[in-house]
Amino acid sequence: MEGADLMLVSVLMPGSENGADHLKEFEAALAGYDGDVAVLTVIIGEDALITDAKAYVDRYNVTWPVLLDSTGEFAASLPTGEADAVLVVDRSGRVSSAASPGQAYTELGEAMSASQRGGSQTASAYLRLAFGPCLFLLFLALPRVGWEKPEEPLPPGTLWASIIAAAGAGVFLVNLPSLLLAFVPFDAALGSTLDLISYAWFIEMAVVSAIRGAPFESDLLGRLIHRMTPGVFQRWRDEEDLARDVLLGVWVGWFAWFAEPAMFAQGVGAAMMSGVGGIFIGLLNGVLFAFVAGLVVLLLRIVAGLGGPLSRLFGMYGAESFARFSGWALVPIGIWVTVNHVIFLSSIGVL
Repeated sequence: MEGADLMLVSVLMPGSENGADHLKEFEAALAGYDGDVAVLTVIIGEDALITDAKAYVDRYNVTWPVLLDSTGEFAASLPTGEADAVLVVDRSGRVSSAASPGQAYTELGEAMSASQRGGSQTASAYLRLAFGPCLFLLFLALPRVGWEKPEEPLPPGTLWASIIAAAGAGVFLVNLPSLLLAFVPFDAALGSTLDLISYAWFIEMAVVSAIRGAPFESDLLGRLIHRMTPGVFQRWRDEEDLARDVLLGVWVGWFAWFAEPAMFAQGVGAAMMSGVGGIFIGLLNGVLFAFVAGLVVLLLRIVAGLGGPLSRLFGMYGAESFARFSGWALVPIGIWVTVNHVIFLSSIGVL
């Protein structure tokens, strides 16, 4: 992209008449966009030849690069598949918008502007998970003890705030690798391969949870957060409870990563690389993602505690068993998604 804010990609089958429409919409969208944009055309299809790329250049007299994807590897990695499409690629190298067979310049302009703000990634993904996969975590969210008055007065909402903050830290922890990789220049194929590291990390966390009740990472982070709090809070709320909030945030973060693996890479990383204003937007998105995920964990805690004494009874005597069970339940899921990703990489010729 050579320092451009984003890239527009025209994906075309050989001899497609959509090429003229793409050019027209590109010109109109670029006229209304204030920023540096790179443009690329990719001719796809098993029957695509170098002569098709040359014919495209001669027909439309374009000055930007025109590439040939005769193997189909590039097209197979796209959300639109092997078909004419218009793509918007952000600074992290990820597709932030895809439309097939084309896209009106007004919608394209909106997609380009949205790319600077993190693309289509929104915190609502966590809210959708709250009433789906996250219900699996209700047993982990059971309280061990009832509410007790602290020795010294604490600000109103301290308990809820601590749950949100600890859970948000857990979410940020599991998304940290993908966020850091967003700042490293590499192609999409390598990025998909590096995702295997995250899948392996998920399996490691699940296995360790099955053996000891919680991953080492969440316990360490929970202990660190607990030590950073005032003494009156430490005496009031046990380290184990705060570590459990972190663990809940870790699993919520993983569930969201499986659904939207580019959430932090695009919503935070790509936005921060778009300029000074983008740094503020990226940081704001990161805080918002962690906060909403923390709200989901808070909701789980509230619902799990509705049973009163019965909830506390199960939480006190079944906490470790529930934690280990969740680990054993997530191990096969981790293996399945990893194998599925390996099959995907093989299908596009990366492995």
